[in-house]
Amino acid sequence: MALAVSATKVYGSTQVGGLHGAGTLFAVNIDGTDFKVLRSFTGAADGANANALIPSGNLLYWTSGGGSLFSMRTDGTAFTTLYHSGSGLGLQAGVISSNNILYGTTWAWGSGTSGANTVFSFVIPPQLTVTPAGANVILSWPTNFTGYTLQRSIDLGSAGWTTYNLQAPPIISNGEFMVTIPNTTGTQQFFRLSQ
Repeated sequence: MALAVSATKVYGSTQVGGLHGAGTLFAVNIDGTDFKVLRSFTGAADGANANALIPSGNLLYWTSGGGSLFSMRTDGTAFTTLYHSGSGLGLQAGVISSNNILYGTTWAWGSGTSGANTVFSFVIPPQLTVTPAGANVILSWPTNFTGYTLQRSIDLGSAGWTTYNLQAPPIISNGEFMVTIPNTTGTQQFFRLSQ
């Protein structure tokens, strides 16, 4: 079970309950109103037994009892497994965040001969969200990720990534950089953020 407080919300997790009985991740306003279940866990593989929730911008980060590191948007969308130890050991403790890097400790998992504890760091990747908007698309990513360049390619099989020439700076809305991409070419396009 974990709790975290942001400017207006309290985020928390339960060990039981939810659609699958494996616990939930929830949000509630600090005044106690607008309670929402953001995710019903099915087990450790999707984040159950969440430890030390970390809100950062529009994202939440946590580790699970199954040795994995997860992220999800604070509205309950874009659930992502960032790392899985594969051993069921490891990332049992919570994490802290500083400058888009997560730091934490593990138990019984490390490079030493005894499998001793380890201190680790994980660079948080920005999550680029694509939202259809008529004939166009809107690309968005959290504002706490600065120094990134939007790149485009028309073929993932080639090294053809180029910097996308923005017609105007990204607008900022609800803690997100937002860019509208007009569909003028009629061809398939791929986008990424590069630093």
